[in-house]
Amino acid sequence: MPKRIAMELELYKPDIITFQEAPEEQKVKEVADLLGMSYVYFPGGYPGALLTKFEIKSSQNCPLISLPDRGELFSRHWGKATLQSPSEEVVLYSVHLHPSNDLIRKEEIDEILQVIETDTNNGKKIIFQGDFNHEPIQDEYKRWRNAGLIDCQVKKGVEQQYTIKSVFPNRRVDYIWINKTMEDRLLRCKVLFEGNFRTNPLDERSIALSDHLPVMAEFS
Repeated sequence: MPKRIAMELELYKPDIITFQEAPEEQKVKEVADLLGMSYVYFPGGYPGALLTKFEIKSSQNCPLISLPDRGELFSRHWGKATLQSPSEEVVLYSVHLHPSNDLIRKEEIDEILQVIETDTNNGKKIIFQGDFNHEPIQDEYKRWRNAGLIDCQVKKGVEQQYTIKSVFPNRRVDYIWINKTMEDRLLRCKVLFEGNFRTNPLDERSIALSDHLPVMAEFS
């Protein structure tokens, strides 16, 4: 599977990839090596991973500001990495929010917004992506918008927007957000309902690489 995943991802020539329910670290390393990338692993109940062709200047698992420890929060994962492209520095966050407890998810968002506000006030370029486990009609979505974040799919989305499930997608819970410093650089955003990221229900041999569809954003 690591080789199959790497082959499918390589078709898109990505500079940055995040996994929201990553396999064990050794398999992440195998995918990264096949793609010629460095990686960061974010441990958790559902670990995360960031793979990139850029220099990883620093990384932090669960970068809390106001809390002494995470307690029940971020039981999946939340990670941060500062990346150096050939021309600039970008801060990337990868997150998997709680799927069922609204109160826990609200508290997770409280903490994330403080961190993002600090980085934004310091002039950082921010990309924030992952499995948010809420839909655009829910209050959580409004909080990201009210904080000044920009939904790449709304800004420059093409074709259908649903991200789950990969057989018949009918819900959108996966997002790529950016702050204002990246807005003019966004070229397009697309949900990859194609190739081996989707399942063909008419072909019993068909399998998808995930039950979620990837979201891809391109920047100038």
